[in-house]
Amino acid sequence: MALIGKRIKLPTAFLLGPILGIAFLNIIGLTGPSLPSSILDVSQFLIGGYIGLLLKPEKLRKKAKMIPIALFSGFLLVTIALMLSLLLTYQFNFSFITSFLSMAPGGADQMGIIGHELEADVTMITGYQLFRILFIFFAVPPLLKWVLRSQMNKVISKND
Repeated sequence: MALIGKRIKLPTAFLLGPILGIAFLNIIGLTGPSLPSSILDVSQFLIGGYIGLLLKPEKLRKKAKMIPIALFSGFLLVTIALMLSLLLTYQFNFSFITSFLSMAPGGADQMGIIGHELEADVTMITGYQLFRILFIFFAVPPLLKWVLRSQMNKVISKND
């Protein structure tokens, strides 16, 4: 499914291809076996290690200015996710952990693994996370193009 996803040019094909394939199999009634917790533990460790290796603090310029901005933006993202998760909990009677992981900033893979470990509704978490990813990849670029074009048209008409 990952190779098919890559062939049809899905964004993050090696994540979305298998997820969409499994979703299709679930829709037609086939379900797979549960993974042992040892495999999930190893996968979570490997994902965390990979993300840690991506960080290159020596390449970050103006670290002192970036730390407060990073802390504030992280706090803001988690606060908004918390408020939205409370709304989901109230509106749809999801468990708090399911609604929080559905709204939490981060990767769908990490949120899915954490949700499984905490016995949350992984299907719901992955669905919301995938919607966020697909929205960012497919809706935001045309919206940004439209905003930038309208701004450029204003600048051009102002100069005429």
